[in-house]
Amino acid sequence: MAVAVLISVGLAGSISMSEPGPVASPSLTPPVPPGSHPPADLGVTTVGGPTSAGSPVVDTSQSVLRPPASATGKTWAEGDDCAGLADSGFIARCGTAGPLVWLVQSRPPGQGLGFEARVLRRIGKDRVEVVLEAVDGAGVRFGDVRVAVADVAGDDSRNIVFAFYRLGPGEILSVDLVEAPGVVGVHRDYPYGSARAAAGRLDGWATAAKGATYASTLVHEVIGRRHQRWEVVIKETSPSTAVYPRDFPDPFLLRVGPTFYGYATNASGANVPLIRSPDMHTWTRLVDALPQLPAWSAPGRVWAPAVLARPGGYVLYYTTRDRASGQQCISQAFSSTPEGPFQDPSTGPLVCQVERGGSIDPGTFVDQDGSAWLSWKSNGVAGETSLLWSQPLSSDGRSLQGTPTVLLTQDQGWELPLVEGPAMIRDGDRYYLFYVAGPWQTADYAIGYATCSTPAGPCVKEQDARVLVSKGMFAGPGGPAFVDDAQGRRWMGFHAWGSTEVGYPMGRRMLYLVPVDFGSGRPVLDMTALSP
Repeated sequence: MAVAVLISVGLAGSISMSEPGPVASPSLTPPVPPGSHPPADLGVTTVGGPTSAGSPVVDTSQSVLRPPASATGKTWAEGDDCAGLADSGFIARCGTAGPLVWLVQSRPPGQGLGFEARVLRRIGKDRVEVVLEAVDGAGVRFGDVRVAVADVAGDDSRNIVFAFYRLGPGEILSVDLVEAPGVVGVHRDYPYGSARAAAGRLDGWATAAKGATYASTLVHEVIGRRHQRWEVVIKETSPSTAVYPRDFPDPFLLRVGPTFYGYATNASGANVPLIRSPDMHTWTRLVDALPQLPAWSAPGRVWAPAVLARPGGYVLYYTTRDRASGQQCISQAFSSTPEGPFQDPSTGPLVCQVERGGSIDPGTFVDQDGSAWLSWKSNGVAGETSLLWSQPLSSDGRSLQGTPTVLLTQDQGWELPLVEGPAMIRDGDRYYLFYVAGPWQTADYAIGYATCSTPAGPCVKEQDARVLVSKGMFAGPGGPAFVDDAQGRRWMGFHAWGSTEVGYPMGRRMLYLVPVDFGSGRPVLDMTALSP
């Protein structure tokens, strides 16, 4: 499953995730059908962390948005297309907030990097001038820019909240809150963070640095307007053992020599977020592994990637929206390196069971004889529950062979309303199929397993198949993924919410790692060693 809400403008915010054109509605993200993966949040970071409760938080010297070197005016009226505000060679998102207009422009897909964010003030009925701007023409400062509009001050005004996903060390999420007549009233930097603008408050979440125990601290603060100034009015902390405390749903882990890679569901402006580590403990975010989707795919719902090493390169399998059917389907892309960029020249999906509600959550498995397999989930329709499937792949991983077979279905009470996220591994002569089930956005989501005779099944569950449930500092574990370290020890990666921040928009699904052993004939997780 996957998605997270952007500058999580939960109740009364406005965030634009649309294609070019005028944007002024308060919609945060498109509605997510039941049982599917939701949008992705605004995570990012620096090193400082929030100030203590009750202190002033205005620091315009550190804001990302600054007054322009010279005033620039344009002819533009409300209702005009955003293209009228954009510079030549850019596509734009825009919206209004009282007398102010916000604009974010970027290069078209495949035509280079770069963002520009602006705040413009109306001059009469059909003219605007730039009062604040942030320019990243070469694409070296920001990985993404998001915008929300909400009455954060709680005085019936409309504040514009910008979230800048900053590139470089710390993955800083910089938040600028703009007030009329066009000044930055609040600036905050959140390490591995997220933010939400709503009526009367601005929530921010950050992650403090890890110590020798691998534990980190999650920090939540609420900023409000008090006594004619902006202040931190609430500050809360909670511990975490996540190895990557940013939103990283549906992880897939890959080891290439001494280096480890992680791929995840769309988040923070990337179709397939990609991280890298030398030791599975310290992770660095890289660029989008799949920067461009094929023409048949609609953007915004790229979920649950899996990568298969093949002779000559790597095949990336991922879930995306098929424009023709409106269903989530599975496609594949190729790159000569694990870091991409992966390219998908396909004209249609690899797997798309439209009659079964679509196909999602690809998983890969290579048996001891070198044969490769693809597993996935069919979403289910009226009269049929979700099912988990398996089918052989060609030697290059670019096509399917033979016929698909059903591995298992939802048939235990804890699995309602669905099963999904298959991940198969082999230990000795026994095959294990891990999967997730339950409502993904709650603490009831859990990881289960079954034993299988072959990669094509049949598979058998225990009476209660759960192997990992909400525990201690995390809740709603899902997205099982397996990787062996340099010493041959096997680890299971998974995502989970922090125990006090379950569900979007306040929560994020962070990456955890736990060693797993099969010596007893069943998987045993060593929860005392929750991180490498």
